[in-house]
Amino acid sequence: RLNISAHGWNQEYFCKNTGNSKEQCENIKSHILSLAIKGKIHKINYVLQKGKNESDFYALLESVKNLNIVVDVLNLLVFPGQEDAAKLQYSFAEIEQFVNEYWSIDKSIDYENPYSLPSKRLVLTNGCVINLKVNQLNKQEVFLSCKNCLYKESCTEGIKAIRLTNDGLIQPCLFR
Repeated sequence: RLNISAHGWNQEYFCKNTGNSKEQCENIKSHILSLAIKGKIHKINYVLQKGKNESDFYALLESVKNLNIVVDVLNLLVFPGQEDAAKLQYSFAEIEQFVNEYWSIDKSIDYENPYSLPSKRLVLTNGCVINLKVNQLNKQEVFLSCKNCLYKESCTEGIKAIRLTNDGLIQPCLFR
């Protein structure tokens, strides 16, 4: 399956976050929507930040509401020395409140995935599914390479996945 991390959805916010031109941003968004319509994308990851990108998040949800895609809402990772970034993080309750202001929630389900972060799944009446991901390690053991990692004390990732970055590199961890 293919999971996408969206660093923005509306052109202005997306271009600002990625450094891409307007044409590149629209091209990427067009390709994502095309793949989604064809059923090739399972999930879109999105980092929601207080006071920064709520309208962008709204636009993303409106764009994918009928496409059978799960939108994973992730909190901003707080790296050592950047603890003040935690004020940009939303709690589950705050995200639910935000979602409830614009859409109706049909179901709310606590979801435990042994291969990823625990989450709360919101199924909206418009067909959209949102996973709210918590920032804590799950029961799954960390990679062997994590045992000597400089960031292991502050790591909350816990995801056992290999990433392909936008520049074609393989990245086993967000810290490396």
